[in-house]
Amino acid sequence: MTNFARLLHADGPNPEHATALQLYGRFVGNWDAEITAHGPDGTKHTAPGEIHFGWVLEGRAVQDVWIIPRPAGDMLIACLYAQWQDPKDGTQLLSFAAITDEPPAEVAAAGHDRMIINLKPENLDVWLKPQGHAVAELDEILADRQAPYYEHEVMAA
Repeated sequence: MTNFARLLHADGPNPEHATALQLYGRFVGNWDAEITAHGPDGTKHTAPGEIHFGWVLEGRAVQDVWIIPRPAGDMLIACLYAQWQDPKDGTQLLSFAAITDEPPAEVAAAGHDRMIINLKPENLDVWLKPQGHAVAELDEILADRQAPYYEHEVMAA
């Protein structure tokens, strides 16, 4: 586990909020799922997926991540990670950012103004080991991305 993950994740619920957090806390763990999405035109798409729930923020919240690939496959998110040292007290500081760009039309239609960059598998090694590669080559990797269709459904209130 990275230092960032260690700082984000918690071992369990904060005792002050444990009862209230059980609404979602009871799902903490890793789940295999079969998710079915119904389109407005009556079409149906079923795909295998994963759902991960975990305690975060000193046990004050439950974080969930749903992984539903379409088409089935890994989403390789272009990220930057850095470790800094506070010059005042020497504390190690971690920073992490997913690289984003303008969203495709279907993501913009869902109300998002940014979209993560989904790297192609053949570019992963160069992205993870950029030493010796020109900045222009790394920019090309960001431009030469996977472009799956991201389906969304507006849920009724």
